[in-house]
Amino acid sequence: RIGIIREPAGPGVRVDSACEPGLEVGVHYDSLLSKVIGWGPTREIAIARLRRALDEHVITGIETTLPFHRWILRHQAFLSGDVSTDFVAEHWDPAQSGHQQLSSEVIDAVRMVSSRARANVLQSRRPDAAGTTAISNWSQVARREALRRG
Repeated sequence: RIGIIREPAGPGVRVDSACEPGLEVGVHYDSLLSKVIGWGPTREIAIARLRRALDEHVITGIETTLPFHRWILRHQAFLSGDVSTDFVAEHWDPAQSGHQQLSSEVIDAVRMVSSRARANVLQSRRPDAAGTTAISNWSQVARREALRRG
């Protein structure tokens, strides 16, 4: 059950949330209870805003992945832009990252999401029945927009 909740606010920060104090979170819940978005004119400003927002975000009564996301936003590889779908597998070790307080269930969930993301990327690169590599809808839209701009 969610105890206290304090959501961040401020320039370049948006929170989409279904959380409220007293909300009973069952074992089969959708893990996305709250989405925090940081925006800025540059990547560095967006990261700084999101880091501040996550540091201000408080949810008590349940375990969250807030510590994990705070760690990502401070990791040197992420800050330098050296990211891929293997980022978690390559860089995250709960013992070295100061995340021993996370339960094994949360750690397993983070690893599962990372694994699924990688599988989705690999699946999108597989040739289809005609032997061509499928192009995502996002890529198709980006290409059309680039052609329009000339």
